[in-house]
Amino acid sequence: MSDLKAIYIHVPFCRRKCKYCSFISYQSREDDIPAYLDAVKNELFLRSEDTVINTVYFGRGTPSLLTSEQISSLMSTIKNNFNTENGSEITMETNPGTIDLTYLSKIKAAGINRLSIGVQSF
Repeated sequence: MSDLKAIYIHVPFCRRKCKYCSFISYQSREDDIPAYLDAVKNELFLRSEDTVINTVYFGRGTPSLLTSEQISSLMSTIKNNFNTENGSEITMETNPGTIDLTYLSKIKAAGINRLSIGVQSF
């Protein structure tokens, strides 16, 4: 087994583009999400290896635009193709306008155990 590694999943979709943001992201392109996620899952499969992953980070755009089912599917792909530890930190950037208690419960069940809510959300 090789050294500890992390997985970063870039989610380039936003409801609106923040004026200060220099990250690659796309406003109001939710119809493109399923095809994008298929590409991400294919990339994860191609890079699968017996490596301990201790951190997974869903970031940039607004990852909480993804449905809980999409998050669950991505997490299943990660868990099926990499060695994730029980104590792995799995973070997702969120926007308060895109989450509720039901959503949070579902993504927690999928494996998300840490949220990041930026100051730009308020």
